[in-house]
Amino acid sequence: MNKICLLLCVMTAGLGQAAPAAEDAKAAAASAKNPKLASAKALYLSAVFGQDASRKMLIVVDESKGTGKGYDQAYVDENLDGDLTNDAPKAFQTVGSGEKKTTVPRFSFKGPGPGKDAAAATYELYLYMLRATTGKSTATKVAAPAASQRFMYWLKNPGGWDYLFISGSVQTYPSSAEALAGKPIHLGGPCTWSVNLAAAKEDGQTSVSVGCKDTNGCTLRSVTAAGKASPTPTLTLLDKSGKELVPAKTMAFG
Repeated sequence: MNKICLLLCVMTAGLGQAAPAAEDAKAAAASAKNPKLASAKALYLSAVFGQDASRKMLIVVDESKGTGKGYDQAYVDENLDGDLTNDAPKAFQTVGSGEKKTTVPRFSFKGPGPGKDAAAATYELYLYMLRATTGKSTATKVAAPAASQRFMYWLKNPGGWDYLFISGSVQTYPSSAEALAGKPIHLGGPCTWSVNLAAAKEDGQTSVSVGCKDTNGCTLRSVTAAGKASPTPTLTLLDKSGKELVPAKTMAFG
């Protein structure tokens, strides 16, 4: 419980998202190097991380088989050098086999950890509005992909803990320049806890709803440690004098 609180406190410590100066954004966009893409409708987005939100990581989602054939890979500027030509494409995950084989718009990459001076963490991004391609059936054809993509993401192994955030929204752009100048995803960034008390139930019990959301609008859904569910946290309500109003209750994230 203490370890969970420690990391989440780092993530909720009111970290301001420091956007780069306009001239820095223009310079980064001008020097950005893109790989040779197969799709004429590639999707560009950017991400910032944790407390140091001044450097943007460029991400490009491509269709390796050509425009309209289905998004199936991404280029990620993991070393933050502004050059995607030295980053190998990351194939989307696949599940099943044969005619049931499905390409899932989900890929992982390394990035700065959520805490100040934290070691690199692993992030896994799932852009679930990009429909999958399956087996011998007609490949996905997206003539005009939405500019706003729904997503979820995993923050893995910061101190041995893994976090899943769901139901976020990210802006995608038609070029790297626009993505680097636009609004990024903030991964491992600031979060806000909310506690809502419903009307007392007939049996005298009080209904309590607890949620944690980050600046992307994502909700914290689960926390695991070494692949296993974390100890279930507890919640105790106190009045201003410190008197216990509701005995400690277990609760679930999300």
